[in-house]
Amino acid sequence: MSHFVEWVATGFTVAMFVSGLSVVKQLKTGGAGIKQLSPLPAFATLVNTVLWCKYGLRNQDVPMVLVNTFGALTSSALAYAHYHYTPHTTRVEKLGLYTALLLVAVLGYVNYLAPVDKATMILGWCCCLGAVVMFGSPLAAMNTVVTSRSTFALSFPLSLTSFGTSASWAWYGYDISDSFVFAPNFAGAILAAVQLAMFVIYRNRNDPYTSVSIAP
Repeated sequence: MSHFVEWVATGFTVAMFVSGLSVVKQLKTGGAGIKQLSPLPAFATLVNTVLWCKYGLRNQDVPMVLVNTFGALTSSALAYAHYHYTPHTTRVEKLGLYTALLLVAVLGYVNYLAPVDKATMILGWCCCLGAVVMFGSPLAAMNTVVTSRSTFALSFPLSLTSFGTSASWAWYGYDISDSFVFAPNFAGAILAAVQLAMFVIYRNRNDPYTSVSIAP
């Protein structure tokens, strides 16, 4: 049963990463509203996928490694799109630097400094934190959503697939009795549900921003 659940979770995760690329279309279209599209979710996803890829390698979990490798590639593409199409390039550069430093620090510690018998546990805690930050990062735009009474700063496909992803991985974590997989994904399901609730509350609101072309 656990293998079936894992592959279901893998399918949802691939869908989530592909849905994240829908933001690229918004960025390319342009308009004043692109300033409301935060690059934080892209970098949070990149950190999370790299850490879970490492966790999967340590536990010889092939589906986990494959899906997170794909996620690292798509989140890198999304991060580049933010850099290329939006006016806040300095912020993107800083986030890129912080992301690189964080990954080097965590992976370097786990690989070379952490006690062998505790390395997996330490990595697991880092993965937990990374997952919660990834699923919660779109909520950074919540103030914009409430004040503008528009969900332009959120992506419905991404929010929906995030809920499916976190719920299915939480089920998988429960099934294999791995709290490092269950706990952050259970929290992620709740955070994704909050995002979906925003689409219900503001479902009849139009995009308040006027689109204009921006040269690539």
